[in-house]
Amino acid sequence: MRKYLKSYLIFLKKDITNKYVQKFIVKIKYFFSNQKVRFLKNAVIVWSTTQILLHVSLLFFPISWSVFISNCFYVPLGYFFYGRNVFGVYKFKNSYFQKFVLLSIINWFLNTFGTSLVHSYNINKNLSAFIVMPFLAAFSYITQKYIVFKSSF
Repeated sequence: MRKYLKSYLIFLKKDITNKYVQKFIVKIKYFFSNQKVRFLKNAVIVWSTTQILLHVSLLFFPISWSVFISNCFYVPLGYFFYGRNVFGVYKFKNSYFQKFVLLSIINWFLNTFGTSLVHSYNINKNLSAFIVMPFLAAFSYITQKYIVFKSSF
């Protein structure tokens, strides 16, 4: 009887552990399938590429030109990556692209203004661009979700 009870308790312990592990795995899968997380994963690719270009060009050009150059690369990359991978758009419409370009122009002005504003406090231009980046990312996500790719939901 004791042997049976002992093996049952071991089985029960493994079963409870497996349930918690399974629940944890489901939560992790849900977390990584979340739209905000998908946005952040794609932002790592898109923003990293454009930010590297921005920071290299800040060494040679004024802020406004550097931001413009990085935005020229951001528009096609961002439109494709965010539209398809984050918001699930597989049939791109001209209206989406027009809204995305308008968002990019607004983003360019905000980036230029924000970087210049932070730089006016005698902070390095590159550090200023890093400080402004999280605010622009939040603005970009919200406007893409509720304005640019709105009709895809």
